[in-house]
This record gives sequence, structure tokens and C-alpha cells, in this order.
Amino acid sequence: MVWGLLVGAMLAAGPAPKAQGAAPAAGAKAAAPAEARPKQIRIAVLDVQLTGGGDRKTVEGLSPLLASEVARRPALTVVAGSDLRALVGFERQKQLLGCTEGSCLTEIAGALGVSYLVSTEASKVGNTWLLSLALLDASKAVALKRLTRRASSDDALVDEAVRAVDELLTALPGAGPIGPSPVPLPPSPVAAAPAGVQYAPPATPPGFHEHDGFYLNVHLGGGALRTTGGGITLSGPAGSFSLALGGCPVRNLALFVMTYADVDTNPTYKDGTVTISSSSLTHSLSFWGGGATWYFTPSGWFLSAAGGAAQVSVEIDLNGTITKLASKWGPAGRITLGKEWWVSSDWGIGAALHFSGASTKDSGDAAAPTLGSNSVLLTFSATYN
Repeated sequence: MVWGLLVGAMLAAGPAPKAQGAAPAAGAKAAAPAEARPKQIRIAVLDVQLTGGGDRKTVEGLSPLLASEVARRPALTVVAGSDLRALVGFERQKQLLGCTEGSCLTEIAGALGVSYLVSTEASKVGNTWLLSLALLDASKAVALKRLTRRASSDDALVDEAVRAVDELLTALPGAGPIGPSPVPLPPSPVAAAPAGVQYAPPATPPGFHEHDGFYLNVHLGGGALRTTGGGITLSGPAGSFSLALGGCPVRNLALFVMTYADVDTNPTYKDGTVTISSSSLTHSLSFWGGGATWYFTPSGWFLSAAGGAAQVSVEIDLNGTITKLASKWGPAGRITLGKEWWVSSDWGIGAALHFSGASTKDSGDAAAPTLGSNSVLLTFSATYN
């Protein structure tokens, strides 16, 4: 009896068993559900292939950089070129690592178990690096996005590679956000975009719309040409052509050698009181020399000055017999004011106003009259720079 009373008291004092499905006590925290993980996408980043000139060691150093840039996205599982080398033989890896298109995509994807591939090619033309990237869907063997970047140095190539990866992966659904960049990039001069707006400034290739490097300039137009001396005057409308070749030692300043010819095929001949306009005469001014042009960027205006030697000549056609009279070479110059507009990365077209002058001797005789020539011309220009 006593034992029964003790057992009953102990049972009464203990906690009551919880009913199945009973609600938790007030204030108790519910168990937190497991954090949802983003779906992982397996992507292969193939080694950078050197397809032209350039330092192979520089290109080889880009391969791990590109792989680490892709791996900054938590949603992506990256398989690098080194993984491919560990899975296949030496001879076969050389074939696969150089593959960017076609049936071998399926073989690479099957060997690595990936859905997408990043293929990169690099080459150096002169002092400029060309970097081409492609994001490939292995299952469809098609490119989702392609892009090409240019860099003027090895350091610039690293920066362009980082930016190119960020732009390339915008075409990959589910790539997700990116973490901090392992490579410090120079600050962009473009103002930050408003909150919630993603903005990437367009990449500008080196030399784009800049006056630097090789210089080629051509002018074609017309105006008026006049030569006087010894009581004789030749004048009339003239066509003009000029060609200048050179280079830019500093940006916006072009130094060149040039030649031009102003030709009047129907001049008016005046000798005292006699005035004759005849198509049997051709009056021209030829020039050889050098000069400089300064471009006022970004307005497109330019100012040019040239100096050298010129010669005045006259051709007379008498019943099919052509006689040419030419002066001695003498000092000459030209001032040009014009404006050009860019029509491509390196070509510009425009219009210009020219003022030319020359002083020549009619012959080698010291007593021979001096001929003074001048022209005013309006021309269209084309410049490669």
C-alpha cells in the first residue's frame, strides 16, 4: 500500500507526456528550415589559346585569372583547364584544349561533366593585344555570347580580361551575383549609375578617335589661282589636289611631308591691254615640302601650316604641239583651316580652306622678273590617323 502511494505521487509530480502533434509552448522558437542553396551550374574555363604574336607566358598567366574571375559567382562550379589535363592523356588534351567549336564540345563537356564552357583566344598585332572570349552551351554546341577586347599593354590586358568575363557571364542564366574582385581595377571615370541600375561603360579600343601614330591626309577641291610678273597676269578657276604622309610624335600633332598641285586649264591671259581667255593654255602651281597640323579635340577643327618650294608652269597647245614653260623653283607656303568628323575608329572626313603663296623667278637670269603666285581653295579632306 505504501509503495503504491509513493509510485502514484512520483507519477503525479513528473511532466505530462506530450500529445502527438501538440503545438509548441508559447515563446518557444520553431526550428529554422535549412537554408535554400542556389542551384549549382558546372562551367569549364578552358586555357587561353595564343593564336598570333605575343608572349606565351603572358597568355598562360591569364588562364588561372579567368578561372578565378568566373569562380567569384557562388552559383557556378568552375572546372579549369588543369582539371582537363588531369582527366585525359597528353596527346588528347592538346586537341581538346585547342577546341572552341564543333563536335569536340560534347566530348569536353562529357569529360568534365559541365553544361557550359568559356573559350578564350589572345593574339598581339603590333603593340595591341586582341582578346576574344566566347560563352558556349555544350549541349547545343552554340555560342551564347561572343566579345572582343583590345589592350595597349600587358597590364591593360589583365584589366580588360577581368571586365570581359563580367560582361560575358551576363548571358549565362542563373550565374548569380559576384563577389569582390581579386584583381584591383583602376577607377572608372564614368559616374556611378543610380541605385538599382547596372551600367557598364563601353570599352574604347586604344587609338579610337585619337590623332596618333601613322598620318595620311588627302585634299581634293578647287578655287582660284593667280600668277603675276613681268607685266603678265594669268588667273582663273583651278582644281587642287594634295597628299601628305607622316606621323604624330605627340597626340593631336601631325608632322608630314606633302605635295600639292593647283591647275587652271582655262586661264585668262593679260599682257598690258591685251586680255585672252583660251583653252589652249594650262597654268599650274606645283609644290613640295613639309608641315605640321594641330587638331583641336574634341571639336574636330584643325590648323595646318606647310613650307617648301614651288614652281609655276604654263603649257601652250598650238595645233597639237605642246610647249611647256616653267619657272625656277622658289619659296612657297600654305595655311589651312578646316574641320573633320570621325566616320570610323581611324578615318575622318571634312572640309578645309587653303591660302597658298609662292615667289619664283621666270628664269635663272638675275634680271628676270619675279613671279608671284597665290591661290585660295576650298577642298574636301580625308584623313587616316
